Amino acid sequence: MRTIPKEDLNIIRLLGKGGCGKIYLAESNLFGQVAVKKPIFKGDELIMEEFLNKAEILSKMNSPNIIRFYGTSKSEKGGSIVMEYAENGTLYHFLQDLRKKKLEDTFSWDKRYQIAQDITRGLLCIHTERVLHRNMNSLNILLDKNMTAKISGFSLSSS
Repeated sequence: MRTIPKEDLNIIRLLGKGGCGKIYLAESNLFGQVAVKKPIFKGDELIMEEFLNKAEILSKMNSPNIIRFYGTSKSEKGGSIVMEYAENGTLYHFLQDLRKKKLEDTFSWDKRYQIAQDITRGLLCIHTERVLHRNMNSLNILLDKNMTAKISGFSLSSS
């Protein structure tokens, strides 16, 4: 897996917090806009190593329906995972926004079906690699600029 120099990553803003870390939007000279996940369990080398090993396993999965892992970056404060940035956020927040704005009817059944197919294709790839996700929910489905669904949130996965 590729190691990305910390100097290549310019953190722009916090995107969110997960169970295992914080995720930031960053600009990379190599990849453009990326998401950078920094784990919250600092100081425990064994947990950090496991975190990065899972990223390496998942980086080998090649599917347009799994969030793409670009590599890892290490600094004096620990490591981080650099991955694809999905501009439209989580499926959960997308659906909540539709509900709040009372726009559920504008979300076509064709688009819903396409998102369901995207998730199914991503799961097929994960299971073909003999990996169990263990935390599949709408917060771990990201939507890119084309509204393609991509599975993320692999911190509880196992192989």
